Amino acid sequence: MVKKLSKKVKSELINIQKAVLTSPNETVTILKENVDPLPTTKVCQTFVMENNELALVLTHEGKVFFSGNIIWVGNRKDGQDGVEICVDTGKEMKTVIPSRDNAKLITLNPRKGKPTITIETMSQVRCTVCGKPIEIFDEVGVCPQCDNQSHLAHLQEWVRMKNSCPYCKTELSVLKDGIISVPLTAEK
Repeated sequence: MVKKLSKKVKSELINIQKAVLTSPNETVTILKENVDPLPTTKVCQTFVMENNELALVLTHEGKVFFSGNIIWVGNRKDGQDGVEICVDTGKEMKTVIPSRDNAKLITLNPRKGKPTITIETMSQVRCTVCGKPIEIFDEVGVCPQCDNQSHLAHLQEWVRMKNSCPYCKTELSVLKDGIISVPLTAEK
């Protein structure tokens, strides 16, 4: 006797937070296990969606504030675990950078028609430089000494002006490629 569970299973939300906060490979693997078909092209560690069949919705306190079609899923530029997701809203392209500090819950609704990833956002971390929350669209700069977080552009500007971390005061410098580092002369 075969039970027909496919309709019920397909309508349930699947928690994909662990995969999204780990890597593009893990994320696309779990997506492909639950969304059929999901054609992608892999370029290095970036997966380009070959159609507009996967949506992304961002919510805060249950209210939708952003949505669009996922164009690609790739590695984070800052070297942290997790993914960056490029989304086309029809008017603009935005990069979404989910992390443990800004994503409360990440789910996949694999429904037929338009499978959707929903991210319930939160703001747990404030920029050390400006004091405003670091949001899901923001690039994050991290002190290599104390791991304190700031908006990347704010931290780079601070270090260029003060040559130190705004939190722990360790001597820092900004390299040509924008990476913040501890100068060799400051290391013990």
